[in-house]
Amino acid sequence: MRSTGNWDDGFTQFFSSTKPINTPEDLQGFKLRVPASPLFVSLFKTLGASPTAINWPKPTRAADQGVDGLGQSYINMVASKVYEVQKYCSV
Repeated sequence: MRSTGNWDDGFTQFFSSTKPINTPEDLQGFKLRVPASPLFVSLFKTLGASPTAINWPKPTRAADQGVDGLGQSYINMVASKVYEVQKYCSV
């Protein structure tokens, strides 16, 4: 089946090892792993984050590159076991 958009597996949730992300202001300077896509990099730069593009399937290795958290869907969180390395999940 062909993808119909960027959020075909659900909305983006924020997972963080340092703090909960509850408002857009919480993203200011936050080092965030995003998919290697100009759309995601641009979106999170606009929101004030410091995005780092890291392709799937290595989101849990983002901490090795100095990244504090990541944005991804619940289904990918379970598949990649992000819950093992991140303390907070913000919906």
